[in-house]
Amino acid sequence: SANIRSLTRNLEKIRDGIDFFQKFDALCFNETNCIPANLPFGGSELELEGFYPPLIQNPARRNGKVGGLVMYIREKLCEATSIRIRNDLSENSDPAHGEFQVVEIQREQEKNILICNYYRSPSTNTSLFIHKLEGLLVKLNRHKKKIILLMGDSNINLLEYGI
Repeated sequence: SANIRSLTRNLEKIRDGIDFFQKFDALCFNETNCIPANLPFGGSELELEGFYPPLIQNPARRNGKVGGLVMYIREKLCEATSIRIRNDLSENSDPAHGEFQVVEIQREQEKNILICNYYRSPSTNTSLFIHKLEGLLVKLNRHKKKIILLMGDSNINLLEYGI
């Protein structure tokens, strides 16, 4: 996961380094400041070679600044139809609690994968974020038979909170 501080401003840097990024099955970016409705082509201008179209989650703040999550899944990992956004696990309704984007990749012969991308602004209440993250971890515990990847930018040392 990488704090990109505006995906549209940094997209060319990513494209210039696409050979490096194609080594990864999933790319997670936070603080993207992307609202699909405000993009000239609805998000298609954010596509990367070798990856499915980006999965974009609006920033929790209505102004679209400070926040927003984007996930790219590499085409070689799975079929596009096996990628499912898990709205029951995702959350971005209140910026004070942080932003959480969860995607499941369903696989026939192997364990399914849950990819969790998160972001917490350093100006928000740490306790509210920790509470929301702990709630997500409890929910993820029900998915023990799946591969779970949790990555993001909490702007705190989670080890100090026992996580």
